[in-house]
This record gives sequence, C-alpha cells and structure tokens, in this order.
Amino acid sequence: KSSGGPSCGSLLLARIWGSGASIFVMVAGFLNIISCLQWAIYMMCFGFITLILEASFVAGVFDCSESFSELLGRCRPWQKAALYCLASIPPLLGCFGFITLIACIVWFATGVAYGMLFLYGRKPPAHNVTF
Repeated sequence: KSSGGPSCGSLLLARIWGSGASIFVMVAGFLNIISCLQWAIYMMCFGFITLILEASFVAGVFDCSESFSELLGRCRPWQKAALYCLASIPPLLGCFGFITLIACIVWFATGVAYGMLFLYGRKPPAHNVTF
C-alpha cells in the first residue's frame, strides 16, 4: 500500500469483483452466440483476458499467458478502470439486448470500482480545505 492509496482489502475486493464480472461476461457472451456471434466472441475473449488480469492463478494454467499476466498485473487502477469502462461500450453498440446490457453494466461497474480506487488517494490535505 502506498501512502494515501487504497487499502489492501479494497484492492482485493476489486479483484474479486473483477474476476466475478469476467466470468459473468464470458457466460453472457456464450448466451449471445445465437443472436450476435461476433459480439459474443468479443465478450468471451475479452472476459477471458480480464480474468487473466484479475485472477493471476488462471495464468499458471496456460504457459503462454503467464508473461501477459505479469505485464497486465503492473497496471494501475486508473488503467484498469479505463480498460473496463471502454471495453463495455462496443457490445452495447453492436448488439443491444437484455443479456448484453446486464453484462456490460457489470463490466462497467468494475471499471467504476477501479476508478474509485484511483480517486481514493487523490484527496487534498486537510489544511487546504476551506468552506
């Protein structure tokens, strides 16, 4: 933990939420195979990539994903927030449906959680606050 940054518990909670969101997005992508094949493949692939990013033990199963996981593991919370928020938009534009909407909301919420972790350490000092 850096000084003034998010606690270890909040980072762990965000990673658990991100892992669950990745699995949920992959399942939603599988359910969308019949209606929107290209966006279903996008959701499943990107869900798997984010699962590797969040749950590093998954990278140990696949030899080729270990270096990729190490690279993405060094990402800062604001980078993960941008990744999740931006990745959740294209499926909604390409194939709008209830399952896609729910999956993208969960995905976007993960980005918001990482954004809040980034903003957590950006508070001004107490002596500079005036009312």
